[in-house]
Amino acid sequence: MPEWLTIVLAIIGGIGTLCGILGISAYFSQRAKHKADKVQEKQDKLEETEHELYKTELKEIIREETADIRQGIDVMKKDLVLVKEGLQEDLYVDLQHIGEEYMSLGYANRGMKHDYAKLYTRYHNLGQNGVADRLYHEVMDLPEEPAAERTLLKGQRIKKSKKSVADKAAE
Repeated sequence: MPEWLTIVLAIIGGIGTLCGILGISAYFSQRAKHKADKVQEKQDKLEETEHELYKTELKEIIREETADIRQGIDVMKKDLVLVKEGLQEDLYVDLQHIGEEYMSLGYANRGMKHDYAKLYTRYHNLGQNGVADRLYHEVMDLPEEPAAERTLLKGQRIKKSKKSVADKAAE
């Protein structure tokens, strides 16, 4: 066999071997990558499952540890309702007592009406039930000065108006 043919066959054989080695290397590289991806997937699923399990366990621990607190809050809510109802009753009694006092006086000046309105607003904001509405409106409709002062003021106005008419006639 000529020497050049031996060289060509050797080169072709070397190229074939090289291609084979590269192909096998690429195959094993892809196979290793595929296995690594599968392992990573399994690890991710395991971590996710562990995370969910941890969250569930943590929620249960929190639920157990806060049971007394939640029970205490429920008791406080009931107590708060009782306090609110008691306060509303006290405010109603005050509204009734003060309103009757103003009604017996027959008047309520601006300051008295202002204080009464503030008291009524507090009562109303607690969830009024309409019981004090009538009395509130009666107090707000009262005159702002006693009857004697109204008569006196009215008399002075009448005298002033008569005087002004007389003064006009004299001029």
